[in-house]
Amino acid sequence: MKYPFFIICLFSLLSCNYNSEKLSNEILKNGNDVFNNQSSKNLTDSITPKKETTPVINIENTIVQPNLYLTMKDETNFEGEKQIKLKLILNNLMFILKKNHLEPFGPPVSWITKQSNLFVIEGGIPLERKLPVDEPCTMYKKTKRCKAAVAHFFGKRSLVSVTFDSLSTWVKENHKTAIGNPWVVYVDDPHVMKDPNFLQTDVYLEFK
Repeated sequence: MKYPFFIICLFSLLSCNYNSEKLSNEILKNGNDVFNNQSSKNLTDSITPKKETTPVINIENTIVQPNLYLTMKDETNFEGEKQIKLKLILNNLMFILKKNHLEPFGPPVSWITKQSNLFVIEGGIPLERKLPVDEPCTMYKKTKRCKAAVAHFFGKRSLVSVTFDSLSTWVKENHKTAIGNPWVVYVDDPHVMKDPNFLQTDVYLEFK
């Protein structure tokens, strides 16, 4: 009785990998990219050195409203691969939305957790309602209403991680207790905000 169940699980896993690879190939073919979709002109322009701007971080407390997200997950043992995997996840999700003729209900979000030497990367796109048909390798995540500290970060996204320590310090100084890990909301679209020094990224940390 165990073997049919094992075969079904194996088939589901292979199907998930196939569909993820298929989506990735479509994205590479179409040139879709949530974060970067530069033309050859932009690539040429990027060679010219640009003046560095010190990031600006403003922290305040807020109430996070419930949201529904379409998400995908991936894992890596290497810290340097986190952003690569996250970018692929978010591009896959945007492809799925376009295929279903839907628009995101807000900016993309990421949750990255560390388990021993393993990084678990989860990316999400907010939706007003669930897809008409379930898509392979995707899940739904419902966030709750909660109190949180939010760091409004303005600067290059490669530097966003500096806000994690700032949030932890703010929570301690305000005599709060952090709950879980921070999550990141990519407020500004880099295709609209061309100067990466002024991109807004919000980082949230729930507290009690």
